[in-house]
Amino acid sequence: MYRFFSLWIFSYLWLLPNTGLSQVVLNEVQSSNNATITDEDGEYEDWIELFNTSSTEIVDLSHFGLSDDYNQPFRWIIPGGTTLAPKEFLIVWASGKNRRNPEQPLHTNFSIIRNGEEILLTHPKLPPDEHLVDEIPSVAMPSDVSYGRATDGSGEWVFFDQPTPGASNTATPGLGTLLDTPNASPPGGFHTGPLFLEVDSEQENVVIRYTLDGSEPTSHSPLYIGPIFITNRSGEPNDLSEIMEISHSYAPAAPPFEKVFKGTVVRARAFRDGDLPSPAMTETYFIDELGHERYSFPVVTLNTNRKHLFDHEKGIYVLGNVHEQWLNEGGDILDGGAPANYNRTGREWERPAHFTLFEKDGSKAIDQDIGIRIHGGWARAFPQKSFRLYSRSDYGTNRFNYRVFPQLELDDFNRLILRNSGQDVTSTMFRDVYIQESVKHMNFDIQHYRPVVVFLNGEYWGIYNIRQRYDRHYIETHYGVHEDELDLLTRSAANAKEGSPSDYIELRNFIDDEDMSIADNYEYVKTQIDIENFIDYFIAQIFASNTDWPHNNIDFWRKNHGGYFPDSDIPEHDGRWRWLMFDTDFGFGWWSNAFDNTIRRVTGTGRYEGSNILFDGLMDSQDIRHNFYNRFADMLNTTFKTERMASLLDSLKAVYAPEIEEHINRRGDADKWNYPLNYNDWLSQVDVMYQFVENRPGYQWQQLMNFDDRDTFALILDVSDSEHGHIMVNTIFINPNTIGVNQDPWPWRGYYFKGIPVTLTAKPEPGYEFVRWLERVTEDTDPINDDPDKALQCVKYFTFSTEPVIEVSSDKSIHLVAEYSITTSLDPPPNNIPKKFELTQNYPNPFNPLTVIRYDLPVSSEVHLEVFDLLGRPVATLVATHQEAGTHQTTWNASGHASGIYIYRLRAGDFVQIRRMTLIN
Repeated sequence: MYRFFSLWIFSYLWLLPNTGLSQVVLNEVQSSNNATITDEDGEYEDWIELFNTSSTEIVDLSHFGLSDDYNQPFRWIIPGGTTLAPKEFLIVWASGKNRRNPEQPLHTNFSIIRNGEEILLTHPKLPPDEHLVDEIPSVAMPSDVSYGRATDGSGEWVFFDQPTPGASNTATPGLGTLLDTPNASPPGGFHTGPLFLEVDSEQENVVIRYTLDGSEPTSHSPLYIGPIFITNRSGEPNDLSEIMEISHSYAPAAPPFEKVFKGTVVRARAFRDGDLPSPAMTETYFIDELGHERYSFPVVTLNTNRKHLFDHEKGIYVLGNVHEQWLNEGGDILDGGAPANYNRTGREWERPAHFTLFEKDGSKAIDQDIGIRIHGGWARAFPQKSFRLYSRSDYGTNRFNYRVFPQLELDDFNRLILRNSGQDVTSTMFRDVYIQESVKHMNFDIQHYRPVVVFLNGEYWGIYNIRQRYDRHYIETHYGVHEDELDLLTRSAANAKEGSPSDYIELRNFIDDEDMSIADNYEYVKTQIDIENFIDYFIAQIFASNTDWPHNNIDFWRKNHGGYFPDSDIPEHDGRWRWLMFDTDFGFGWWSNAFDNTIRRVTGTGRYEGSNILFDGLMDSQDIRHNFYNRFADMLNTTFKTERMASLLDSLKAVYAPEIEEHINRRGDADKWNYPLNYNDWLSQVDVMYQFVENRPGYQWQQLMNFDDRDTFALILDVSDSEHGHIMVNTIFINPNTIGVNQDPWPWRGYYFKGIPVTLTAKPEPGYEFVRWLERVTEDTDPINDDPDKALQCVKYFTFSTEPVIEVSSDKSIHLVAEYSITTSLDPPPNNIPKKFELTQNYPNPFNPLTVIRYDLPVSSEVHLEVFDLLGRPVATLVATHQEAGTHQTTWNASGHASGIYIYRLRAGDFVQIRRMTLIN
């Protein structure tokens, strides 16, 4: 029946008259629209113009297709009911928004790459494999230039530097060839002495015009007639850094203490009558006797027309017209959120720029046109502002294809942030970096960092940190979740960045209204929230004493595909909510103290609606409360130990120290925020963090004890031989690979809370087996000669348990020893064949670089044990063979792989199980 129906439809289409197909043409297209025309949302999107060449006939456009891919000729279908009158134009937005209401503006489900891709108009009435009605070949278009027919419907194609969307192409003159970008010799970068720059073009009869101020050359710019002499410009007067209308009394600007280091920005374009000028060549030259060794950081250059940043009307870096109007209307409270140009958001406040990243060896790593916006909250009010960097097809490429963060195995970014360190811009310049780095091994995402020195139009602008931005692109590249299935929310009010907050608000109301001590309620919540992620995230924020949280600076997300899917190949696809850490600048002593009782602040009545509901409600569950206390104790006994936190602080201080003095010189003295005025002042700001590191653990222990009115006990652990095995306490492995555990950890001492069972797991090394737990007891013998001060002590050992996994809860200190012995075989005896397939958690975890993976086979099976990254890409195959029933293990050496979370999967016959493990370099 289906085959007959399909053939009938096909025959019917062939019998239809061909009227209307050939008279509809693609007339004009724009693939980089930054200022030409906006859609109904006020956004500058790509567009395609159709034209009906007939003078008499109305064309029904129903079922016509538009595409940018020969392999998908009907990628987007024009909806039924769409018509085109004689000599009429139709604009279809190539925005990716996929809107198909014929009564409203139409939007395709794809956008167009500026560097060029085919545009196809198709119809199913045409023969199979020949559906093409019209096409535009792949053509690169500069920003705000279109490509279209010289006259409407004609066969001659030209460029328009004044596009005509929805109007006749004859309204503006067309231009022929798009000229090639000029060449520069030598290329930009760091040079040890003055040089002569030569600029040329391989095309004939062109003239080259150039600028030295960061703006794109126009037909009125200086004419290049010979080599340009480039020298060190640092002795010249400061320019952009003397502009003071970039902030108000909340954080007043100040000129640099001295003249700042400067580079020379050269931008050049080729011009020829009748042709379209070339894209701009952009190079920045730094002349210094040290060359690239002048800086210990990579160097970033942002070059753009100064009006894009500092113009009163359109500049995104200044107080500007927005602030002036606010004052004229009676505004008089100059807080960080006072209206200003730099507080404006959205595409309207994005400006084109050229971005270059020079690595520490001077090599050019990234070199492309981008869009820039100002980034942040109240930190926008500081003179040094953060930039958000946008890679779009409108600017030539829609990716930053470079491994920006060496510790992260990823070279595909849509958005990056040049962050000024938030509120900590007044202090150390790395507080948020430090806080996030200290907890990057815990069960939530952190923003990786890369410190850089930034130049704005060739003028030194100070230290920044390159960071990732949490948005739909981040979730897609890290977890493979498309925006159509993404709910990404922010702030305690659950504002939607992507998707919908409705399910989250319903869950929050459920936790607020229902009793979480009831097992069924808690079991339901576990299907909605990744509890491990939630607990770890709150522990990290509480310990950091981040006072600008949880009402603010809180992002959380899930893959929304209609339920809970615990067996998802990628754990983060299970449909549960997870939290992301960012903007922790108010912690570790900036706007907080080591004695701040943050755990009290995240319970009870929150500062804003919903800020404390989840934590307060979930803590009513004994399971969560015990897990929270045990995990916090695990972290206090390892990660948050003063020695470990101080060592990390030492390392980061050493990273930033070489660049601080030049940064302080650029910032000057605004006499408001007690900025460091010299290197010693900066050291005193870092000392605030050292004091926090020293004092916070003690205060934190006491606050946890007070919160639940419970004391602690000392847990002392040892092993019979450190080469025979180790011990896992709750969630941590006691071995040198665990952060915060000494190289020689035995005997290990930690503290835990009375009344909360602590889980101990004996972990024998390969070739050894667990025997028993021994309790070490010290007893006093009789005094010598009746002198109590001369009592002798006797150490005795008693069998405490023979089970490898035990729970310990004690009212006093307890000292246990895990005893191991040599085993003759890793395979269990026949009567001990495992009863089920199981892939166990690797150990140690986190690890560096070796980890052991064990698995049970109840029957002989064809076994495949593989490792993948979070994008599902294969990393290693550990086992691929037939194995007999029994317990097996293998070791993975992850040397050469980047830090991060990896997936390992066991396939044995029809059985499949997946787990995660964390590599820490």
